[in-house]
Amino acid sequence: MEAAHLVRRWKIEVSTTVNDIAMLCGPSVNTGTCHNWIDYTAKGREWAEDYRNRLYQKAKE
Repeated sequence: MEAAHLVRRWKIEVSTTVNDIAMLCGPSVNTGTCHNWIDYTAKGREWAEDYRNRLYQKAKE
């Protein structure tokens, strides 16, 4: 398991929070891992951004 940024760090306007990171299988450089999927595929990035948004929404409740 690796800590993976759900949105690239350079895209985050403020400091990284717990809601910006997920524990995923990795490493990101290995094809077929979850970390690789969110880092290198459009569908994976879409999932990661949606998941991050749900975490932030849940934190507001």
